[in-house]
Amino acid sequence: MQTENQLQTAEEQPGEMTPKEHAAILALLEQPSIRKAAEAAGIGEATLFRWLQKRDFRRAYLDARSKVVNQTMARIQQLTSEAPALLSELMKDKKQPGTTRLAALRTVLDNSVKGIELDYHDIRLAEIEESLVQVGALKKGERL
Repeated sequence: MQTENQLQTAEEQPGEMTPKEHAAILALLEQPSIRKAAEAAGIGEATLFRWLQKRDFRRAYLDARSKVVNQTMARIQQLTSEAPALLSELMKDKKQPGTTRLAALRTVLDNSVKGIELDYHDIRLAEIEESLVQVGALKKGERL
C-alpha cells in the first residue's frame, strides 16, 4: 500500500519546483495581483493560492522577493554618491521653493548628526567589547 508521501506528484515533492511553479514565482514578482500572476503563469488562481500555502513554494517566493529587494538596495546605494551634489544644488538654488530648500537642508543636517552619532556608537561599542575581553566574557577579536 502506498503512503500519502508516495502518492504526491513530482511538483508536490519538497524541494522540487516545476517550471510552472517557477513561472508563477516570476509572475508574482511582476504582476500587481495574485489573479493577474496566475493568469500570466497560465494557472488557476486557486492553484496559485494553494501553492502559496506550500512551505517550499512560499520559501522560494520569499527568497526571490528578497533577491529583488537586495538588487534594488544595491542600485540605490550606487546612487548615493550623486545625492550630496543634488542636495547641495537644491539647498542653494534660490529658484526652488523655500520648503524644498529647507527639506534639503534638514536632510544634510540630519545625516550629519546621524553620522557623528554612529561614530560615537562605534567607539563606545569597541570600548565595551574591550572591557568584556578584559573580564573574560568575550574572546579577543569577537564582536557583540
